[in-house]
Amino acid sequence: MTTFTYLAFDAAGNHVDGQIEANSARHAADLLHQKGLITYRTEPLSGRTARLVTADVAPKMLSLLEFAVFTRQLATLIKAELPVDQCLRLVNDQAPKSRIGMFAGRLATQVVSGKSLSEAIEIVAPNALPFVAPLIRAGEARGTLTPCLIDLARILERRVEVRNRVRGALVYPLLLLVLALLTVVLVVTVLVPTLMPLFKDSGATPPLVLQLADDITSFLTERWAVALALAVAMSALAGWVVRRPATLAYVDNALCRLPGIGALIQRTNVAVVSRTLGSLLRNGVPLIAGLTLTASVASNSGFKRALADATQRVKEGSKLTAALQKQSAFPDSALRFIAIGEEASRLDEMLIHLADVADADNERQIDNLLTMLTPAITLFVGLFIGGLILSVMQAVLSVNDIALQ
Repeated sequence: MTTFTYLAFDAAGNHVDGQIEANSARHAADLLHQKGLITYRTEPLSGRTARLVTADVAPKMLSLLEFAVFTRQLATLIKAELPVDQCLRLVNDQAPKSRIGMFAGRLATQVVSGKSLSEAIEIVAPNALPFVAPLIRAGEARGTLTPCLIDLARILERRVEVRNRVRGALVYPLLLLVLALLTVVLVVTVLVPTLMPLFKDSGATPPLVLQLADDITSFLTERWAVALALAVAMSALAGWVVRRPATLAYVDNALCRLPGIGALIQRTNVAVVSRTLGSLLRNGVPLIAGLTLTASVASNSGFKRALADATQRVKEGSKLTAALQKQSAFPDSALRFIAIGEEASRLDEMLIHLADVADADNERQIDNLLTMLTPAITLFVGLFIGGLILSVMQAVLSVNDIALQ
């Protein structure tokens, strides 16, 4: 018998850790499951040392996109009723030198040694999203590993799709801003040094824009060490402020109040939370444990607080809808979906349907914002650059007036 340490959730959703005697990690997980605990990490007492030894040679953690691709490939192969270790070897054989292939190969090694897929993921990918291992373990316990992996693949793929869509929408506005910055740098470094001597030699007062640009250039040139020290200090201060929980909460609340942007952020978090919680419930994870795991994937601090508060209220006997109504994070339309799901005893299905509806609304909202944002930024950049060029042209004409006097 070997002593194993474990981290788990009990039936009330409380975090539990301890030690247990078992023949293997899989046996330990089964014993804990019989006690009503949902484990998300089980390892021998010497496992921490072993993990530190292998961490140096292990490939980097898969990106969200790579993990989504790997999960989809594995779900497709397991659906063909192949053993898990053979499925992992097939994924490895497709691209043995890629990060996905190496990841599958290391998982296959753990599975062949007697560990379950969920235990292998805990060892090989300890920094994976918190709900991944419990979701897979629930599928293993119920004999529904294929649907579980399909649900996991959908969660990851949807997150990747939303992230890529937002990034794609921001490419053109960012390009415009970069071009505006390059124009300002060109004016300050080329035109200003050429025009300023003419004003200084004639004793005339230069325009305000040229004088300000010349002062900034002179400061950066003559006191570059002070400017560099100020930049480093401001960056360090900004980093410290941004990392504070109070700052993150304030920024999240401020973003949620912005017209258009706030509704987009709210629906995005509703979609992520609903899809994750619905998938966990559909695969046998109890509601309280599912809420605890789901709170860890919410990107907005308001949603994290709402889920934490709802978890506590559900522990006290409240329904999920009533618990979420105490917070303002979830809109009334989402709460109606959840209420219907609870009344019909189909909460998991309604949560996933709610996620689909929220995602569809987000796509339309992103398209609408992009339609309005692009011409607005174009107009702003055009006015800014045009005003800057106009100021320089006025300075050039004033230089000509000085020369004619």
